[in-house]
Amino acid sequence: MITNERIITFPVLFEPKPNLSGDLKFGCSILVPKSDKEGVAKLKAEITKATSKGESKLRASRVPKFRFEALRDGW
Repeated sequence: MITNERIITFPVLFEPKPNLSGDLKFGCSILVPKSDKEGVAKLKAEITKATSKGESKLRASRVPKFRFEALRDGW
């Protein structure tokens, strides 16, 4: 997904770091202003699309409970 200019926080982009289960992962957080209604709607649509794509690969067709939601309100 291509978005407008955003602020990236907690970047882990050049060297992977272990997550809670010990797997090496890249990642970051992206700050999106609430005033960007169109951008937030696009992000929610992409998250739903990715979740349903992953759900089709699971045997029980059940999405596991995640520690954090992909899109959350930080204000």
